Amino acid sequence: MQLHSITSLRLGLSVSALLLSFTLLLEDGLPRPLTQLELLAYDWRMTLFSPPQEIDTRIVIVDIDERSLEQEGQWPWPRTRLAELLNTLGQHYQTSIIGLDILFPEPARQPHQDQALKQALERNQTLLAELFQLETGTRSLQAAKLTNGLSIPSPQRIPHARGYIGNNTLLSTSAQAGHISIDVDEDGKVRRMPPVLSWNNQQYLSLPLAILQQLFHLPPPTLHSPDSWLAPNLELQSPPFKLPLNDQGRLLIPFQGRAGHYLYIPAIDVLKRQVEPALLQDRIILVGSSATGLYDLISTPWSKHYPGVEVHANILSALLDNHLFHQPANSSLLTGSLCLLLFSLIMFSYTQLNITLSTLIPALLACCWIILNIYNWQYHQLALPLTPPLLLILALVLINSPALALQATRQRQLLYRHFQDYVPRAVVEQLIKDTSHQGIQPERRDMTVLFMDIRGFTSIAERLSPGQLANLMNKVLSPVTRIIHEQGGTIDKYMGDAVMAFWGAPLQQPDHAQRAVDTALEILDILTELNQSLHHQGFPPIRVGIGINTGNMTVGNMGSDFRVSYTVIGDAVNIAARLESLTKEYQSDILIGSSTAEALNRRTPCRYLGPATIKGRKKTIHIYAPTSYQNTTDAKSASKPDHPPL
Repeated sequence: MQLHSITSLRLGLSVSALLLSFTLLLEDGLPRPLTQLELLAYDWRMTLFSPPQEIDTRIVIVDIDERSLEQEGQWPWPRTRLAELLNTLGQHYQTSIIGLDILFPEPARQPHQDQALKQALERNQTLLAELFQLETGTRSLQAAKLTNGLSIPSPQRIPHARGYIGNNTLLSTSAQAGHISIDVDEDGKVRRMPPVLSWNNQQYLSLPLAILQQLFHLPPPTLHSPDSWLAPNLELQSPPFKLPLNDQGRLLIPFQGRAGHYLYIPAIDVLKRQVEPALLQDRIILVGSSATGLYDLISTPWSKHYPGVEVHANILSALLDNHLFHQPANSSLLTGSLCLLLFSLIMFSYTQLNITLSTLIPALLACCWIILNIYNWQYHQLALPLTPPLLLILALVLINSPALALQATRQRQLLYRHFQDYVPRAVVEQLIKDTSHQGIQPERRDMTVLFMDIRGFTSIAERLSPGQLANLMNKVLSPVTRIIHEQGGTIDKYMGDAVMAFWGAPLQQPDHAQRAVDTALEILDILTELNQSLHHQGFPPIRVGIGINTGNMTVGNMGSDFRVSYTVIGDAVNIAARLESLTKEYQSDILIGSSTAEALNRRTPCRYLGPATIKGRKKTIHIYAPTSYQNTTDAKSASKPDHPPL
């Protein structure tokens, strides 16, 4: 697969992941697997990062527990016994208000039983429970009688029940009531509940809200639509209490902790008056059951067996403390904007940064989002969706990481293909690791170029057979190439008996001029040894001319639609070629330009040979030669004055 094809596929899939995340956020509900993930994330925050709470002593649960059932008998108890329980709480212990998490839909078998309970309800400030049917797709159930409801403005914005279970007529006319209906999510856990429900054009408050309304003599609540950026969809206001609701009229249940977070007192101890009065006096009392056999245990983020009565206690505590969680009405817009920002940052990192940083950036962004989300949860009670941005980050990583790895492999192969004939393998490896280079794209750089040509090659070639000539060229060019590679040079091309090489690309080499001159000096040294070997093999001696120049030139892949090569062009390159042709005239094996001479260090002294005019160039150039290799017997060069010190 071509590099541009990999890039196009990677970008296309990444944009598709972003659009999919937008689509999911705008839908009414996420697909089931994503919903499950978000619910798990909600439970994780609820159980690990909710602010620590002490036991709320304002609320006490009178528990019809296993011990109470053992001593009083199986449920249901006689209603006279329940009336005694209410009278003991209200009259003996002077409780503030009592909420019953118990339904009485059927009349008692003996009328005086209901009459006794009716009198206890009227004598003590007590609220009954009512249960509404919320599930769709089932037969509507209407059992017993409801208490009188309220009339709240904008009832169309309040969830409508499909059925109900109330209390028998005698009891329902004797006391106020609050509903104990809760929502069960698709994983079977309870996380939300409607604080107000509509039935038959009347509205009914939940048990915790009804308790507070009666306790503080509050007016009927009203619905409002806050206009704050982070506000909930709806707000049920019953000053001083404000309940944030979602677009379906549900309240997030603010669980304070594990089951048993409130003071539980067995009902049998209350009946026997064995409880310290200070534990119950002026307290809000909820009467319910934690006994397994009474089936009032539900599944919550904290536990699979959570007493239903404690759910109402949690809501009461949160209302009294104004500590309620909510999901902003603009959560989809906020999350979508965040996804767009994350997409931009991650794609920027993948396109502009190296592989290491582009791998760390998504992980860092994911950690930042988790920390920000938990901070808003813990300190601002904001339940922002956690998983959509994380899933987008994961999708971008899964799409881009393999694609970039494949792209890097293709790029490596391309670099090997372009440079393996020019530079040593070690340089290619370094080039691949160095992400600052421009690769093979043409660019301008300050570099040094070297031209080497074998003198008298035509006469040598005429005296040798093709096989001998090829053998001779191999013996000469192999050590020359090795020296160029050892000095970090790049072979541009072989031109018959000539070699062109340059330094300063593809890798940056600040000492490129020194490397080129050192290469030329080593070539002359190796030719001295090589000529001795060639003499014994019957080959003529080899002499070379080398021209070196430093300057600004264009380097990169250049050529035609049919063939390209990695090469250098420019005026500085032309000067180096002309210097090589002048070596015979100046009888010097090495000639270098003034820019090269200026760039050399002190361990390579140079002699100024004077100005020269080269073909095709009006301005003269200044020519130098390394001192140890200049032929001082040449009259032309010896007559030239020394150039001022460089």
